[in-house]
Amino acid sequence: LWVMVAFGTDEYRAPQLYSSQTERLQSGLLTLLLLSLTSLFFWHRWHEQRQHRRMVESEARMNLAFDGGGLALWDWNLTNGECVVDERMAPMLGYQASELHVTDQQFQERLHPDDLPLLRPVMQAVVKGLTAQFVFEHRLRHKEGHWVWLLARGKVTKRDAQGRATRMVGTDVDITERKKLEQDIKHLAYYDALTDLPNRRLLLDRLQQARAASSRSAEHGAVLFLDLDRFKQLNDTHGHQQGDLLLQQVAQRLLAAVREGDTLARIGGDEFVVMLSQLSMDLAEATSKARNVTEKILAALDQSYDLAGTTWQITVSIGIALFID
Repeated sequence: LWVMVAFGTDEYRAPQLYSSQTERLQSGLLTLLLLSLTSLFFWHRWHEQRQHRRMVESEARMNLAFDGGGLALWDWNLTNGECVVDERMAPMLGYQASELHVTDQQFQERLHPDDLPLLRPVMQAVVKGLTAQFVFEHRLRHKEGHWVWLLARGKVTKRDAQGRATRMVGTDVDITERKKLEQDIKHLAYYDALTDLPNRRLLLDRLQQARAASSRSAEHGAVLFLDLDRFKQLNDTHGHQQGDLLLQQVAQRLLAAVREGDTLARIGGDEFVVMLSQLSMDLAEATSKARNVTEKILAALDQSYDLAGTTWQITVSIGIALFID
């Protein structure tokens, strides 16, 4: 008996086709997975590089800002007193970067003695959280011995579990030129440009202080008003340059004649004022002391003046007023 069984071509190939499709599907999924992992890896690398570039660019911008603003960065450990400063700080004080090491003790040794008592209340307010930002102008000793003015700005960036400040970060900037400019402006406002004596504004301020002091101590003071004779004649015959030389020499002689602590001022032209303070509680004694100073001034100004080859003689008229309160 012969039995014959036949399959159609599609039926015969179906298992093999199914197996082949499964393998292709698995291969496709594996390839897709590999491509996804590769893409993820390259995206991660690209993201890291991008972040790195941003960090480098940010650091470069920060350095440019610090360099342009003349800022030096400092990081102060309040627990052990160590302070880490960047390389910009050293040149401000005349040091090489490797030479400058900062601790609490070294900072106080470099700080100007007048600034140390001013620093403590400012620092305490920031450390205790009473003030958000630390701002302090101070002077530090340069390696060559002179003083450098710095403006420090900072804030507490870390506190312990008890709320005590443990870290402070900030910047320093050299303001020496600004301070010098402020001093020059103040000098121009209160001092005579020709003789470098106090002007009328500073004289009035000191006169008010002297009156207040006289009221407290019950001691008399005196104001001497000086007017040079023949000064206009000198200007008319020899020129203003000779007149300026005369005023400068008069100022020097007056400084040598008055007492230390008294005020000598030029209030304009050939007019000078001497303010004598704390002469005496006794009116007669105060009068005598004021007269003695006046006679000393007359003797000093009575000598002849050598004005770049021109010899000139002057006299001076002096009026005196005593004051108390």
